[in-house]
Amino acid sequence: MADNPLNVPYIHQIRDTPTEFNGNWACGPTSVVMALAAYGALEPRNDGKYGWYVSNLYTNNKGITFNHAELDPWGHNAFGAYGYCTLKGVCWGNLAAEFAIKHGIGARSITASRSEAINQLQDGKPVVIGTTIKGFGHVILLKGVAANGHFICNDPYWRKPGGGDDLYTWGELGSCPFMVVFDRALPSQPTAPAPQPEPAVVAAHAPSAATQVGQGLNEIDTQRFVDGFVRNGGQDKLGLPTERPRQENGLWLQNCPNGDILILDTRYDDIETTAAQGLAVLQPAFVLRDPILKKWYDEYKGVTGPLGAPVSDIFTNLQDFQQCSFEGGYIIWDGSKPEADAAYGWPSTGEINSWKAEYWNNPGLASNPAFVRDEPEISYDFGEGAPEEGKLGIIPDMFSARWTRKVNFDESGDYVFTVTVDDGFRLYIDGVSVVGDQYWTISAEETYNLTQHLEAGEHEIKLEYFEAAGKAVIKLNWQKQ
Repeated sequence: MADNPLNVPYIHQIRDTPTEFNGNWACGPTSVVMALAAYGALEPRNDGKYGWYVSNLYTNNKGITFNHAELDPWGHNAFGAYGYCTLKGVCWGNLAAEFAIKHGIGARSITASRSEAINQLQDGKPVVIGTTIKGFGHVILLKGVAANGHFICNDPYWRKPGGGDDLYTWGELGSCPFMVVFDRALPSQPTAPAPQPEPAVVAAHAPSAATQVGQGLNEIDTQRFVDGFVRNGGQDKLGLPTERPRQENGLWLQNCPNGDILILDTRYDDIETTAAQGLAVLQPAFVLRDPILKKWYDEYKGVTGPLGAPVSDIFTNLQDFQQCSFEGGYIIWDGSKPEADAAYGWPSTGEINSWKAEYWNNPGLASNPAFVRDEPEISYDFGEGAPEEGKLGIIPDMFSARWTRKVNFDESGDYVFTVTVDDGFRLYIDGVSVVGDQYWTISAEETYNLTQHLEAGEHEIKLEYFEAAGKAVIKLNWQKQ
């Protein structure tokens, strides 16, 4: 089916959905609605588009009313596809399949694979697939395969206004947790009943003085602002900003009415060089608040001072104090006094007895680490959570780490280094890469045995690791053959 995509109408999850609905989390519901529209299971609206079904309450031609509500990023109830395909803003493959079935279209959620996606498309069936395009969990619709092997897609978020079909390699889709496949081919043309009248326009829920989070920035930066806003409590805790983001000393900042501030550092972004591995290196947007914000900004002169930019949100550390990490150190607040404590530097190499462990809040070890400490061994199964359950200030997905240590080997000989990992790793001995970037890619849990000849004496061992999404595992040990 080279360069002959299926006939699937396009819907943008923000531009083509109701204005009173915040569609930043609606990629999954929007993709499913596109598929149902292609099958003729939804009636077109007066504007010829179908975005209305993403968030509105409606009754379909099977007599089923979609009146279940889930909260959008503004904290307001949204019905329709959003209410039935998501839980707490996340689209689930099984829910999306059930939603399609309620419209008379057989569907099921299966494990994603390139070969099965191609088989479905060649049979004339669209595919709704969960991805990590550009480093984010994101759902799109596949509708064809180009002659060069790229997938022809309807991407409900990243498509520019007026742009053509979206093209991605399988590698660019990244980690794919599910595919929703359908039981029959599309009709040659979707059934098109007479357009139905539009409902009366409902006034937006957001106050007229409010500004959308990240408004005015490009789509990638806006999404990072929204993710940081939601991760830190959203509208209920932070309030909607009343002004657009501004640039200050290389950072993007947006004030929230409750005194918090959203901060985004884009200086270390790396999208192009990592696209082949399905991995974008993007620093998240973080939220700072007083008294740590005041200490950083007033006493330490913000990003221009010795601490530099923030590299974490404010979090509860292992001592149950509030902490925020910066490029040059960290500030803590024990809650017993109105002002935060002074800043502290990370431990130096001379203060480390075992492994020097460094953690980053991005998957590419970009900028400075967000936490540094001494660790006795590398043997971690974080499950689907974060290191130390978030008490290092590391966000559960899209993080990286590096462990460095000098080890004395008593005998010369061949040593087998065993690495168990989910997702990717790089191993160095005395600064020389053992495997290059061969395993620096998104993958399921695997164990690798790497044989290296070492002379007796001291050698520096360095292990680098990244986690994309889902399960996170990293373990290292070795023995002489």
